[in-house]
Amino acid sequence: MCSSDLGATWWFGGKGGKVYAFDLERNALVWTSSVGAEVDDDRFGLTPHGIVVIGANHALTSLDRRSGEVRAVRQLPSGTTKEAKLRVVGSRLSVWTRLREGKDKPRDVLSVHAADSLTLLYDYAPSGVITGFAGMDGQTAVVEPEGDVVLLR
Repeated sequence: MCSSDLGATWWFGGKGGKVYAFDLERNALVWTSSVGAEVDDDRFGLTPHGIVVIGANHALTSLDRRSGEVRAVRQLPSGTTKEAKLRVVGSRLSVWTRLREGKDKPRDVLSVHAADSLTLLYDYAPSGVITGFAGMDGQTAVVEPEGDVVLLR
């Protein structure tokens, strides 16, 4: 839930492949926006001015908070499985994806984007899988396969 200049509005995703905006003061649905894929907490985030979700075909999608209209779309790296998560911290968006090429071992990529425009700032790809990540104040910490923590700025 988020209180904003829009009043007490609750934005959330669901299994029906949609994102919803619900006005708690009026007890009314404001809008729905179809993104074509289930939207759970790992695939949904509030940015400073919008909403970002991982939608159909692993498309990173930015929605306008007021209208639900699509503002920007960026395709995640090819080879992405259904394993993808996002986190929004301030003006940055971190997206973790697990890539598989045929029978090869999986490898992970952490992409950091400008949260509202989805502009790619950088990618980080260790030699294996990422076991965790977190962001704060424009920085992202990544736990590498060997257990080392790398701070990305």
